[in-house]
Amino acid sequence: MSDLTARPAVSIGFRSRPDEAPWHFCENCTGWPDAPEAFEEWSGPLPAGSEICSECMGLRKQGNCRLRAGTSGFSR
Repeated sequence: MSDLTARPAVSIGFRSRPDEAPWHFCENCTGWPDAPEAFEEWSGPLPAGSEICSECMGLRKQGNCRLRAGTSGFSR
């Protein structure tokens, strides 16, 4: 039996542009916000009613998603 305490918990990091609704979680998504542009970052479960990027979802289903590991909380 494996020791689950030996592995750290990992949360998914999400990013969104301040002027757009969808949250991205795949770093290889064409819409992934990155510096130097402004973006908001969230780690863990998103608030209820949040929109998830459809391209990120498609990449995940295809197995082509490079997930963003989350830190903690919310930053700008």
